[in-house]
Amino acid sequence: MNQLDEPVRPWLLTWQDLIAQGDFDAARPLFDKDVVGFGTVAVRADGLPELVACQWQNVWTRTSGFRFLMDTLTVWGDAPLRVAAVQWVSTGQDARTGLGFERRGRATIALRWDGLALRALHTHFSIDPVPERFLAA
Repeated sequence: MNQLDEPVRPWLLTWQDLIAQGDFDAARPLFDKDVVGFGTVAVRADGLPELVACQWQNVWTRTSGFRFLMDTLTVWGDAPLRVAAVQWVSTGQDARTGLGFERRGRATIALRWDGLALRALHTHFSIDPVPERFLAA
């Protein structure tokens, strides 16, 4: 672990636990009120209320076993701004069938120290690509 990771790892682990619990209210203080998020469901969410309504509530309620793969974490920046890139895994629930399926993806998170805590300014979650859909045989 390098010095840049020190404040980011606990932030990610806290958010990971709150995602697993589906605790939207407890997760809100981790984010800037003007956060901009790109997600696996929401193309773009401007502000925390929209991020919660359009991304979190549509994904976290049908997700279990979410965890960041901390051995993939890379952090850049310096005080007060950090950018983290990390992969993640979870089990999703198909909205039509109710069956579980593995979800693997990656996240980029821009964090700013506001004098009290790290808060996310931007999150970008995406599902891992499926290259065989695009590569010629």
